[in-house]
Amino acid sequence: MKKRYPLTSAEARKKRYGEWAGNPKGSAYVPGRCAYDCFSKNDFIPHQCSRRNGNGPDKLYCRQHAQIVEREVENEKRQAEALNVLKGVT
Repeated sequence: MKKRYPLTSAEARKKRYGEWAGNPKGSAYVPGRCAYDCFSKNDFIPHQCSRRNGNGPDKLYCRQHAQIVEREVENEKRQAEALNVLKGVT
């Protein structure tokens, strides 16, 4: 499963925003801006959030999106632990 949000600076530098048939390469991550995928009103192509970063994993997100990403990461950890319990892995 592809990670939805970059958690390290290296992952963020590899991230591309707005990839679609008309722009297959998309646009690169801009350091200093939040690494979250945002959607404009009436738009279906994601772009990088325009807010300053400085919060969340590796200080990649704005305050608002850092809370969302941290919640997602915590939920993924809980799901992985529950799956391991079901499989009998300790």
